[in-house]
Formats: sequence, structure tokens, C-alpha cells
Amino acid sequence: SLAFVRWREAPVNEIYVQPVEDGKATRLCVHDGHIRDLDWLPDGSGLVFSAVSEGAYGLWRLSLDRGAPTRLPFGEDANGVSLSATPGRLVYSRMFADTNIWRVSGPTAPTPGPPQRLVVSTRNEWSPNVSPDGRRIAFASDRSGPIRIWLCGSEGSGCSQLSTDVNATTPVWSPSGDQIAFSGGESGASQIHVVNLRGEFAVRLTDDTSTNVASSWSPDGQWVYFASDRTGRFEVWKAPSGGGEVVQVTEGGGVFPHESGDGFLYYVKLTTPMSIWRRPSDGGEEQLVLEREIKLPSLTVWGQSLFYVPKRVDNTLSIESYDLVRGEASTFLEPSPGALVGKYGRISVSPDGRWILYPREDGKGSDIMLVEEFR
Repeated sequence: SLAFVRWREAPVNEIYVQPVEDGKATRLCVHDGHIRDLDWLPDGSGLVFSAVSEGAYGLWRLSLDRGAPTRLPFGEDANGVSLSATPGRLVYSRMFADTNIWRVSGPTAPTPGPPQRLVVSTRNEWSPNVSPDGRRIAFASDRSGPIRIWLCGSEGSGCSQLSTDVNATTPVWSPSGDQIAFSGGESGASQIHVVNLRGEFAVRLTDDTSTNVASSWSPDGQWVYFASDRTGRFEVWKAPSGGGEVVQVTEGGGVFPHESGDGFLYYVKLTTPMSIWRRPSDGGEEQLVLEREIKLPSLTVWGQSLFYVPKRVDNTLSIESYDLVRGEASTFLEPSPGALVGKYGRISVSPDGRWILYPREDGKGSDIMLVEEFR
């Protein structure tokens, strides 16, 4: 039999097996994250695969009886994986990377300047989001081991961890600046939570088996927008920020929604080519804004402009803007050799427009790891 991975709709991957003779493929599992590699167990009873879950890579074991995959107690940051033909040995490549948060002059900067490293450690920092008053930055990091939300000052100093007790990514400040919405969970489906700045759970907005990814708040703070695959594909949803019944917003697909001050909700469709759409925030017909292959989830809205990281084959970093009034695109950060997009590519424009924050990969590598007596 042949085992293979099928990409269905980001970030969901599926594993299939297919007998070589009759050609009928059978799905073994659905995984809420990118699957890097897989290999057969020596006796053919199942597979071991490397994949991401809640922002971190690891190894999973999967039986052909289509039971749920089981995460192995080793394999942190695993990439490739291979098992020996005789039982007992497994090798995998362990990735390591250093993604830091940088900033570059924004649309209202009085004097454009060169990019600057802003939030730095020897581990990974990504998903920056600037507070409404511009004085603080929320970001995701694994600098303490597990993936958590961290806060720091606008100049990158005074970093402290926001206690969430679960893996937490995609932090988004509320318009009032006293709460943060994020996606996270210890295992399985990713849920949407809202916490105050002491890290206390104010409310859990979703509680199901689907993948839910927080994206933005409504300007009045009454709703939290997110993408969810609960219907079988990713659509835009919104939840009352104080808890309550969630509401489906799109029906033709959509991810990474952002409501702007012009009364529209902007979001990405995973079409070919990729496209950015909008619809009135209070309902109505959707409109195509722009066809552009972008790095997900880099789309953000500031004023009358969209900002995003264009997708490039070599993963070179650049930032573009699209003027919604003129219908024109321009480049804010030119690509340069060696400057690569950091983890996920999510960016943030400061409320005053003076800075654009983004993740940049400052180093990476891998080691080969051997596991003996693997059963």
C-alpha cells in the first residue's frame, strides 16, 4: 500500500492509504496542522508522522484501524522521520529556528528608516499585535518552553508572560485594551479564549471539535471574529465577546477576518489565485477586492489600506500595502537577500501608523536524532 498526505484547506491535512493494485484511497485521519513527513511501521500496521499542532512540531503514531493518532513522548520540533526495516530504531531530523519580531517605518513615519530588531530571544517570537494605545505589544513565543502569550513595552523591553495555562497563539487586543483574545488549547481542537491582562480566563468563546483561529475584534468590542472549519471548510464566524452563540458570517469560504472603520469586513479566500474579499459588516453582498498570493495569516487593515506579506517561492520577506480608495498597491519593505519570513508571517501596524511589526527568521538549522528500542 501507498501512504500519502492530502492538503485539503489550510491548515488541515489528511493522511490516506491506497492499495497499489485497486487504486482506492482510504482516509485514515484528519490533522489540524501541516504534516511534514511520514513512514511505515516495520510490520505495516500503521505509520509515524511528523506534524505541527498548536504551533509546535512533534511525532505521532497512527494505526491502520483509523483510531486517533497518538503523540509520541519524544520528537520535539521533528521534521523528517524514518524507521528501520527491522524493529527498534527510528530517526528524525529536529529543526531549530530563531524567529524574532522586527519593525520598519510605517505609513505615517516622519522619517523612513531601516528595519530594526525589536523583540529578541534565542527561541521564537511571532504573531505581534500592538495595543490600541500603542504602548504594549502582545506576541506568541516558546521562549519558556510551551507556546504562550507574552507582553512587552512598545520598544521591546519589559517582557512578561501572560498566564494562560494552555498553548496560546494569535493574540489580539480588544479595542479597550484591557482584554486579549487568542486561539489555543493543550491538545486536539483549537478554541477561542478571552483573557484579561492578569491572565485570568474571562470567557471561552468556542467549545467544539473544530479548528478555530482568532483574528480580530469588532471596533465596538462586542464581537470577536475568527475562522472555523466546523462546517467542513473554513468560514468566517463571530462570537459575542462576553460569550454566547456563535454566528456564521460567510458561506463561500473565508479566513483571517478584519473589520475596518469603513463599515466593511475584509477576509481571505483560499482560491486559486488567492483573493481578498469584503462585505458590509452588518450583512450584504461580498465584493472581490484583490487577487494576490499572500503569506497567511499576514493580512491586516489600517485606515483605508490593507497590509500583507506577499508569498514568494524563496520565502523572502517583503511587505506590501493596498490603498482601498485608489485601488493601488505599493511596497513598504523591499525584499532583500537573506531576509526570510518568520513563523507564520503575521504582521501588525501600530495605531498611529508609525511602525509595522513583523516576524523575521534570523537563523535556522537541524540535527539528526536517533531513538533506540522504539516499539
